[in-house]
Amino acid sequence: MRPKEFFIADANRSKSGILSVMPPWYRRRRPDFDSDVAYGYRLYGNCHDASLGLLVLGDDSIREDEDLITNLGATSATPMGLVRRLIPAHQPDTTDRRNKGAVLSERNWWPFYNDCWVMGGVHGKREFHLADTDWPDDNLLWDSSKSRPRMLGRELMILSISGYSLRTSPLGMVFYNTDHMKAFNLTFKKIYELDPGTNRNAFLTYIKSAF
Repeated sequence: MRPKEFFIADANRSKSGILSVMPPWYRRRRPDFDSDVAYGYRLYGNCHDASLGLLVLGDDSIREDEDLITNLGATSATPMGLVRRLIPAHQPDTTDRRNKGAVLSERNWWPFYNDCWVMGGVHGKREFHLADTDWPDDNLLWDSSKSRPRMLGRELMILSISGYSLRTSPLGMVFYNTDHMKAFNLTFKKIYELDPGTNRNAFLTYIKSAF
């Protein structure tokens, strides 16, 4: 796990890229950048130490999937309401299931925190599970209206430079680490230097050939 001071320095080197993905609704209510990074480090640490050794990839609907959250727990720094209802804090041994589980369910979510989530999992060499036995629909990987990857496409793009390979099973697709050095060397600088381009077909071809 990256020391906090290394994490902060890495984020500061990529400050302009991080601010470029900040949504307007968050910009209106955000704290200062240092607080954003400190909060991201909490989420990063929870993903790095994910209690089941795996994280779940998918579209936004997985955050509302009661069966997934009940069985696999949530990754968060601040759990969403559904998580608080399904995994009450007052019950014994629920802390890890609310904060170090497998499904990203973060109340203060925005793309930078999603990057913290992926990087924490990569540095922890966690498996990333997609509950499909084949590639998800192209529309879940690429947003044609904005000519850019959707978050699932961005997550796979990050895994593609982090030493991950793919295996399939009856339960779905599993991305697992086969190059620990590439995983260790993943930084925000590398993430924000990634250029997905604006060509949908080129991006989809790259992602599907990367694994």
